[in-house]
Amino acid sequence: AYAGLIAVLWLVPLAVQNRCRRKETVFWALLAVFALGWTLNAPGIVTIQRLPLMNMLSYNRWVFASAVSVLVLTAFGLEHLWENPFRFSRWFLVPMFLCLLFCGYCLFRTFALPEPVATLPTLIQSGKIQTIAMSDVALIQKNFRFCYATGAVLAGIAFAAWSITIQEKGGRPFARIVIPLVLLGDLYLFAVLQTRQSDPDLYYPRIRALERLSHEPPGRMLGIGCLPPSLNQTHGLQDIRGYDGVDPEPYVSLLNAVGDPSSTSPAYA
Repeated sequence: AYAGLIAVLWLVPLAVQNRCRRKETVFWALLAVFALGWTLNAPGIVTIQRLPLMNMLSYNRWVFASAVSVLVLTAFGLEHLWENPFRFSRWFLVPMFLCLLFCGYCLFRTFALPEPVATLPTLIQSGKIQTIAMSDVALIQKNFRFCYATGAVLAGIAFAAWSITIQEKGGRPFARIVIPLVLLGDLYLFAVLQTRQSDPDLYYPRIRALERLSHEPPGRMLGIGCLPPSLNQTHGLQDIRGYDGVDPEPYVSLLNAVGDPSSTSPAYA
């Protein structure tokens, strides 16, 4: 999302026209699709990612590679629009149609929210959802509508950009001045709307036992029947399990052999 919706719907398709970057364009396009395959549960790609050795990678983190790929392809498309005389091609109608389609979908969702957001009041009153207060429903639905409305606006801008781009005399000045400003505006809008910092009151509290251990000689610990290693990190303690790592099978077998028989682990771990 940081790479920008306008870039995806507009300049990324133009990268195909950049003949000097044809091989690089194919590489970055394939990387973007492969990196998103796990998150989108794409048939065939997920099968490859589950093969031996391949399944040791954390593919949910590969979305960063997709973002970089979109950024590179955007640069290729901008380079082509900047340095070469623009030639209209019929296949440009495909991304222009996708802009309108996405814009229409977002407008539709602005009024018809997806489930279960649309029927949250009913689900809360019936007791099927107990983790959301009724007082928060209006804010949740408002945020969803705002996100869909923003997507509709950005898709509309992308379509307008296509309409200007295909004009014979509107290419270069538009590319030199307006495009960078529009792309930066898309990026800035996304960054401003994100709130990633939690209230400090919600942080892990200081724990007296861990405070005492943190002043002992350096070593590693293994938490049993407690929270994940992120709790230990708040006190500077290193967990022998590591943090969000992929454990080799012999290592796991060793821990299972010496572990408490009464302890249990979730199926995914």
